Amino acid sequence: MKRYCNVILPIIFLLAGCAATNTTGTTPPPPPTPPQIVVANSMLALSHALGGATDALIACRQQAKCSPADVTAAEGVIAAIATVGKQIDQELVSADPWTTQRSVILKDITEARLTQLEAKVSPTTQLIIVSVVTLFNNISVAVGGPTI
Repeated sequence: MKRYCNVILPIIFLLAGCAATNTTGTTPPPPPTPPQIVVANSMLALSHALGGATDALIACRQQAKCSPADVTAAEGVIAAIATVGKQIDQELVSADPWTTQRSVILKDITEARLTQLEAKVSPTTQLIIVSVVTLFNNISVAVGGPTI
């Protein structure tokens, strides 16, 4: 038995030592996504969210869970965000460099004065438009703008 221990223990230590030094290495992190790509992806998601929020508002109104005034206020927020979204889309497809696009998008966002809009919406309808507002905020932050 002692002979087996004399043979097996060095083999175990050898294997344990080899496993500790045999690392596969770390892969470098992927490069960060360029901000114009972040904005473009967020714009696509925003367009889907605008349609979903509009459908949800219609259902809310038809089921009498939201007052007509709440629905009208929420539709105003959605329309304002959609208008700015169209301006952002137009700028993203321009041939301008990103620095120019960024400044134009930032100007469009700040001139729209959307920061006051959410305060006009009731808590019930805020739940419906929260995804739209969140996605818009992502776009605004990506270009250094204010959030709603």
